[in-house]
Formats: sequence, structure tokens, C-alpha cells
Amino acid sequence: MAKQNSPMEAGERVPNFFLKDQWNKDFLFYVSITGGPIVFVVLAPGDEGNKALLRALEKKLPEFEAQNAHLYAISDDTVESHAALSRELDLHFPLFADPEGQVTGWFLSTAQVQAPVVFVLDPNQRLISLKSGANGEASTLPGHALREVTKIAPKGKPRVFS
Repeated sequence: MAKQNSPMEAGERVPNFFLKDQWNKDFLFYVSITGGPIVFVVLAPGDEGNKALLRALEKKLPEFEAQNAHLYAISDDTVESHAALSRELDLHFPLFADPEGQVTGWFLSTAQVQAPVVFVLDPNQRLISLKSGANGEASTLPGHALREVTKIAPKGKPRVFS
């Protein structure tokens, strides 16, 4: 993935990518996600604060699921380290491994801010908002993402038109 020279703007589509999660499952972005808002959290490399952020995201997971939202975290660690971290924190959402840093690098160059960063996307993988949690503001990211998801999540049950 090429580095982004200018900040991504609302409405722009995130490019396709392929990574593995902590369960060693393959993930191809455009194929793997269907329907519902998408939340990507790009973790800060080697930051102990990542554990607190991941715990906060796990705690809010039922609220994201109630909005039919997909929650993912990504960092430049390995599948093995993510598997251990996922077991330690009892995570129930995918934690993508990007050991070469290509995808995390793209997201961070797009945001043009320091990690951690949350990206909220609509069901068509287009940016709705992004927010940095650098400078001690990581604890605000789950709440921000949930507010943004709630704004775009469908209201009521689907209706069939014939």
C-alpha cells in the first residue's frame, strides 16, 4: 500500500488489503465485510496503553454488535503475539497482525496523526470519521466510534418491498 500524501476525507473509500487475525484466519477486506458500519482501531506500536484500549473496546463490543457494526483492531505485531494478547484479554473481535507495517502505515499516513487512531467507515467502506487517541486520549476512542456508528446504523427492522 502506498503512503497517503494528503489526509483522507469523509466519503473516500479505504483500499482493499489482506491480513491474518489472532486466530490465524485470512481476512480480505472487501470480501470479508458485508453490511453494517465498520470500526478500525489502529494501535500504537509497542504501547502498553493498547491493553487498556483493547479492554475498553471489548467491553463495548455488545453495543457495537447491537448496531450491526464490525469492530477490528490492527497493529504491526505478529499473529503469535496477537494470539497471546487475545487470550490474555479474552478478546472476541479480530485483532489483525501487520508485521510489515504496510496497512498500519497506510492508515496512519492517511490520518496524518499518531496512533492510536479509530476509523469509522460506512457499510461501503467509505470514511465517516477518524479520531486520534494520542496524547492520553485513547480512552475516548471507543465512545467516539460508538457515537459515530449509532449515527449511521439503520434504524428499525428491514422492510421488504415488492
